[in-house]
Amino acid sequence: MVLFARFGLLTYRLADRELEAELGKRLAAIAASTATQIRGKYPEDLEPGDENDRSYLNVKRKLQAVQESTQVARILIVGADRTVRCDTRPGTTIGTPYYELDLDRVELERVFEHGAATSSVLFGRQSGGFFKAGYAPLYADEDKNDRIVAAIRVEAPAEYFARLVSLRTDFERLEERGAFDGERAGF
Repeated sequence: MVLFARFGLLTYRLADRELEAELGKRLAAIAASTATQIRGKYPEDLEPGDENDRSYLNVKRKLQAVQESTQVARILIVGADRTVRCDTRPGTTIGTPYYELDLDRVELERVFEHGAATSSVLFGRQSGGFFKAGYAPLYADEDKNDRIVAAIRVEAPAEYFARLVSLRTDFERLEERGAFDGERAGF
């Protein structure tokens, strides 16, 4: 039984890493694809209070369409100053600081300084559940040689992770029970 539990734990660890990496690749790809649909000069020019501006509403509609078609939790455009430029979450205004981005400093550096699409580490939310984010650069114009004006962030829940944690707990219990039974039997 101990051997079975240890094999299960090994399988869990491999599955966990592979699934997290795959989710990260997909989110970064969604972010990169979204960036091709938006000209960065529009969100760059927006000021707090421009939430009814035609450019803002047009960008928000595009983000919402991608969100709906991909079933991700949230898509937002953030500036290098870590403030929101546009967000699919209702009620978020232009210029709102997004403090969670402080945790993704390394990823944002890759986006803003190197123009790389990337993803965050898996993170837990205080409200519950595990999430992961993908990032891609948003260029001022369609030419990727142009300057990067913002980043697209795509968030999705990692629902599989809760199931994996449950599976890991089951295997750990099996391993403990098997070790305990072995001790009682004199092994």
